[in-house]
Amino acid sequence: MILRHRAWIAIFFAKMAHKLIRLFKLGSGTTLPGRVALTLSPDLMKTLRKTIPETVIAVTGTNGKTTTAGLLTKLLEADGHRVIHNHLGANMLSGIATALVCQSNKKGRLEDADVAVLEVDEASLRRVAAHVPITHVVVTNLFRDQLDRYGELDTTAQFIREGIEKTRLNDPEKPEGTLFLNADDQAVMALADSASQVVTFGVDRSALTDHPLDNDLLSLVPCQFEQNKAIESQPDKQFILTEETPSGLTGRFKNNSTDVQEEINVSVPIPGRFNAYNALAAMAVASQLNMSLDGFTNAFSSHENVFGRAETSVVNDRTVRTFLIKNPAGATEVLRWVMQDPKARVLLALNDMDADGRDVSWIWDAAFEMLAPLAFPDKPLYCTGVRRGDMATRLYYGGVPKNSVTVLDELLTSVDLATQELAPDETLYVLPTYTALLKLTSA
Repeated sequence: MILRHRAWIAIFFAKMAHKLIRLFKLGSGTTLPGRVALTLSPDLMKTLRKTIPETVIAVTGTNGKTTTAGLLTKLLEADGHRVIHNHLGANMLSGIATALVCQSNKKGRLEDADVAVLEVDEASLRRVAAHVPITHVVVTNLFRDQLDRYGELDTTAQFIREGIEKTRLNDPEKPEGTLFLNADDQAVMALADSASQVVTFGVDRSALTDHPLDNDLLSLVPCQFEQNKAIESQPDKQFILTEETPSGLTGRFKNNSTDVQEEINVSVPIPGRFNAYNALAAMAVASQLNMSLDGFTNAFSSHENVFGRAETSVVNDRTVRTFLIKNPAGATEVLRWVMQDPKARVLLALNDMDADGRDVSWIWDAAFEMLAPLAFPDKPLYCTGVRRGDMATRLYYGGVPKNSVTVLDELLTSVDLATQELAPDETLYVLPTYTALLKLTSA
């Protein structure tokens, strides 16, 4: 009884903290309420887990977590499920606690949901799994772009393995628990022995060989194809992208997980060919939860872009589109997408906080040279954020003249200042790192 009363008090103050943060625009309110709740009631999750849905899906990996979790949530909701989801991407224990608390009633009950889709940080999966009864795990990929946070890929993979061991995937009482793995990433496939039931997804290399975008698509996943011949010996992929076109993600997705092979044409309105893997992962999980392939097309067609991924807004009567960037592969794909718009103007917001990764050297491996044709003295590129000087230097060495770059000191007013200089037919593309995105969107 004492535990329950303490939990109720923690939930009350956490909800109050969330409301005050949003009311006074003090931030996004994605982690502090959870910290408050866990401080007041360290055993809070024991109370919450009593009403957490029986199906809890954790999406982890280096990149693609937010998009994959967002797409999966959309698919499940279209299939009639009521989903709990940490949609703003706060993926450590405090952020997940915030999502659960804010979606519970004042007694900490999550009665309205039958599925939970949780984006979970790679290193935090161990802690989250100790508190939340996870039944399914998705591992998107393992990139080397966050070595400053977690060290070598072997270390990150070990964190995930330890997390899987704490889940209910191998629980005799939950035989339906499944591990979903990117078959085109050997570091991910090395985790296949950590669960009894594994579903894989990937692309059909032979079908894409003659496609002009083939090399770009296949090079986005590390340790694969030409880079690692061992990939040829990996098990057959159960969800396969068999076709991809330049105008977004449109493909034939083959489901080999059933006795009869099925194919369906699906179009996903998310830029960047790397999102093929995110869509495949979401489809694999939804299909495992008995959603038919026929339902994917309508669900994806009504998809609203997840936090920081192609979000559109209007500022000073000008169109603003926001794309999160945080690593060379993803940033290069976003830049390629931006360059398709001849009326594009660009604002880059680079931070180096803990959630971004302290090492920003990755900007030298992203193709910012592509922006050079957009830069003119009267139509500059804009740089802001804590490491705005580093970004301006990167642009200079990418062929952008110094007088074609405007450095804005104030992050919160940068979008307002940039949109004031736009022509009516121009679009401002804001490309922030994670903490810059949070600050910009919560202003």
